[in-house]
Amino acid sequence: MSTWPVVPAEPIPLQPTLAPRSLGRLGLAAAALLALLLGGPSAWALGWIGSWPGPLAAIAWSTVGLALLCNTACALLGTFLVLRRMSLLSDAISHAVLPGLVVAFLITGRLDPWAMLAGAVVVGMLTATGVQAVRQLAQLADDASMGVVYPVLFALGVVLLSRYAHHVDLDTDCVLFGLLELAALDTIRLGTWELPRSLLTLAPALLGVLGFLLLAWKELLAASFDPAMAAAAGLRPRLMHYLLMALVATVAVASFEAVGSILVVAMMIVPGVCGRLLSDRVTGTLFWAVLVAWVAALWGYALAAWFNTTVAGSMAVAAGVVLVLVVLLSPRHGVLVDAAHRLGTRLTIAGEDLLKWLLKQEPGYERLDSAPQGSVPPAEAACVPRKHCLEHLGGRWQARLVLWLLGRRGWIEQAWDRVCLTPAGRRRAWHLVRAHRLWETFLEEHLQLAPDHVHEPAEQLEHFLGPGLQQELEQQLQRAYDPHGRKIPKQAEEH
Repeated sequence: MSTWPVVPAEPIPLQPTLAPRSLGRLGLAAAALLALLLGGPSAWALGWIGSWPGPLAAIAWSTVGLALLCNTACALLGTFLVLRRMSLLSDAISHAVLPGLVVAFLITGRLDPWAMLAGAVVVGMLTATGVQAVRQLAQLADDASMGVVYPVLFALGVVLLSRYAHHVDLDTDCVLFGLLELAALDTIRLGTWELPRSLLTLAPALLGVLGFLLLAWKELLAASFDPAMAAAAGLRPRLMHYLLMALVATVAVASFEAVGSILVVAMMIVPGVCGRLLSDRVTGTLFWAVLVAWVAALWGYALAAWFNTTVAGSMAVAAGVVLVLVVLLSPRHGVLVDAAHRLGTRLTIAGEDLLKWLLKQEPGYERLDSAPQGSVPPAEAACVPRKHCLEHLGGRWQARLVLWLLGRRGWIEQAWDRVCLTPAGRRRAWHLVRAHRLWETFLEEHLQLAPDHVHEPAEQLEHFLGPGLQQELEQQLQRAYDPHGRKIPKQAEEH
């Protein structure tokens, strides 16, 4: 025969318990839906481009291949800019390299790509150094220091261009959008191979990025996440910073002619942000960033061909669309998944409150509460009209969902428009009563709250007190009664 209705010793999870499997499945469903939304259009684009006549398909694949080289290099570098919270620096460097390009032209007297690349790298380093100096000397935030430095350098480039190189043909549309549509047609012969001219700059840029990551992986990680520790370990974080900035400037200038500054800036930021939302590890972030960059290249070319518009701009728009999908459907940090978890938590709390309320409707509950040695026969379990339960829950659609979830967990039974606690639901309710009274006792004893001020906070905290923490509190408090003189149930096996 049972005496005080004690809480069972079986483990009770601390996380929301109404529908944890449903929320877990929702995360998997979000991942599957995201994969479908990314993979479906990509497969369609591959099939559509593959169905074109031979010459057109060859040009299309060559164009997409150049975009993949550029996007991959930008995504790898941009991921570290995002992790280091320096995303705006890619935009700053892409604008600030203009004086380097003009000075290189003035020195060589011609549009030498390698000389202009060297000039751009020097100015890129100068931009990074200037941002660091302004941030340290003026005690400004990174975004403010970038906003000070790069407009000055960009304006200097405009002044030099208008004063000394005004006769140079500088096509602003080419700088912004690139000539990706024609890049596959501008070829150069190397032996028996006819290769796009842009391949000679994009391929070395990507190889340089990959080589840098392979050779300086440990140092780059340490400098990105803990510069002080890296400096103490002799890993030279400042050198890693400037090498990273030099590579950003190199990739930006190498990509200008082919894809333009819009796609470079977009590919340096958007894939890294998507990767960060999809993974909490650096390697996973890099993998997803590169994958997003590839999807954006494929989608962008298909959109440009379908709507007859600029390829680089369409790829940047496609990257934005992918970002929206990732923000909504990321299994870990997605808006929809997070909203579902919050809804599940609210339903959990409402359902557990209903379990306690149903327990208090049992005949003899008050007598049992005042006389701990009494018992309530199972036959006297309360059966409450369903409409009363709905009214207790607020009567909205969430109330019906709570009842359905409680029934699915096996904590209530609904028959003939009445709701009854099951043995499992009754044990769960007593677990909550125990957690509530332990919290009230703890708040009174350790936070010095008055007995009439402990009920409301305990009502909120009781849902997040697992059996392990309950046992610790019980051992620490060493009290049998709560501040209101009610017996604290023991956690033991029922007889």
